Amino acid sequence: MKTEPQLRLSAVCALALIWNLPIVLLFWYGWSVVLRVVSANCLLWALLMPVAWFSPRCQAWLFGVHVEPSESKHRLTIAVMGAVVTGIGALAASFYEGR
Repeated sequence: MKTEPQLRLSAVCALALIWNLPIVLLFWYGWSVVLRVVSANCLLWALLMPVAWFSPRCQAWLFGVHVEPSESKHRLTIAVMGAVVTGIGALAASFYEGR
């Protein structure tokens, strides 16, 4: 039985901080601005996920080991599509909220 590599704790903390940082903007700005930042964040992550997945240096930082990219390519595709859909949804919601 083959196990999937787990993210390192330092990578989990850093990624959680980066992913959730736009929520802090709610203290100073309205929902329309926050949703646009969340949208930009999602779309940027959608671009960076394949780079991080296929780069051995990024894999070493994220997982601590080298993983064959072809092993879980369907998971990468689902993650990228989820980030794109979320980003487009947040962008649409920001225009609706800005009315």
